[in-house]
Order: sequence, then structure tokens, then C-alpha cells
Amino acid sequence: MHLIIFAFLTFFVFNGMAAAADGPVIIASSSSDEDLQPGVQVLSGKAVKLALGDSITLISKSGSIIKLRGPYSGPLTNSNTDGADANSDQRASAFAKIAKLVARTPRKTEILGASRKVKASSGDETGIWLMAVDSSGHRCVRPSDVVMWRKQPRSEIEITLRSETAKRTGILWAEGKEDMKLPSEFIEDGVLIVMKMDKHPRRFNLHVLPEHIDEKHLGKVLLWMAENDCSRQSNLLISAVHEEVE
Repeated sequence: MHLIIFAFLTFFVFNGMAAAADGPVIIASSSSDEDLQPGVQVLSGKAVKLALGDSITLISKSGSIIKLRGPYSGPLTNSNTDGADANSDQRASAFAKIAKLVARTPRKTEILGASRKVKASSGDETGIWLMAVDSSGHRCVRPSDVVMWRKQPRSEIEITLRSETAKRTGILWAEGKEDMKLPSEFIEDGVLIVMKMDKHPRRFNLHVLPEHIDEKHLGKVLLWMAENDCSRQSNLLISAVHEEVE
């Protein structure tokens, strides 16, 4: 009997916690309300109040983007989440990473300031898809026309690229040029690229956007970027999405 009661209580508590954890996460906010800051999860049905001029952007576990602009007062319901949490278990780990990422990220104005410095002649004005080479790490890229980017192109440099299946040496990166296309033979999902910039080594884990994710579906792109630890690009995408409601 005690085992039955314990099992029932465990089931009840576990499912209650699961239900309580449901709901979109705020990824960007211009509100001063402590309950409406990045990283906060807003339960479906919870009342949200935004003053005139304030706005928040949220993401669900399925990748749906929800944008609210003040003046607004009311709960998050199915009408303004648009069924946002359907199939929520598919990207639970990426969703959790986004919550942690935005909770420890500087305020939106600082992120936007950084994003405006990352521009290239490739036309990627936000820098979301640029493969920054000033430090090692994970990089999320499109399936073609991948553009490498460096911050301070004061001089011409020579670079060498190497992966398990390809190698290029003696590539010259012109003085004053911030961006350069990555040779197509290196564009491979999961590949490790070792770069030498005037003998300074960099290591990049490349992640290529899969065919089943539409580049225009920014919420799903963000989940994919977070899932692959492309933190800088995730931040730039968050600020670009939120800027649309400013």
C-alpha cells in the first residue's frame, strides 16, 4: 500500500513539475521588470504586463518566436503562442542551453552594439552567418558560400587551412579586407578545420545547416545554433530578431 501511495505521489509531483516547466523562454527584453528578463521562463496562462515602449521576445521548445510589445496586459495563451510548445521534447537540450545563454548575456543594447561591428561585403549585415576566425570554437554555417571574417584587417596575412580530407596553403588575405570565402572543399558538417594565420593556430568545429531547417525559420535556426554551441552567432540572431519589434 505504501509503495502504491509513494508511486502515485512520485507520478503526481513529477508530472506537476514537468507541467510547471512548460512555457516559452524570454530571449531578449527591453523591460526593466525583473520577471521579464532574458532567461526567464513564462508559463502558459501567466499574466504579462508591458509598459508603453517595452517589448519582449520569447522562444518555445519547438522554435516558435513570440513577440510582445507594450502597452500589453494579459496572459500568454494559445492565441499569442500559436501552438508554440508542440513537439517540445524534440529540442529540450537546445532550449535549456538558450535559457542559460541569454541569462548570462549582457543587456540587449550591448549585444546590438557588438553585432553592428560585424558586417561584411557578403551582404550579411547582422553577421549571423559569418565564420569569425579571431578565436577558435564552434561555427554554424550555410551549406554554401561560407564567409570567413576577421576583426582588424590591418595587414596582409598568409593562412593555411587543413581538415581530414582537404588542405590549402599559401592563401593570402589582403590588407584592409575583413572577409574571405572559405574554400568549398572545407564546407562539411562535423568537420574540424585547423587554420594557421601567420603561424597562429585556430581550430573550428564546423556545423552546416541541415536541409530540413528553413533558414527563414529563425526560431529553429536559433535552436540549432544553440544545440551546436555557436554562442556568438546565437546572440547575434537573438538581437536581430528582437530588434524587429523595437
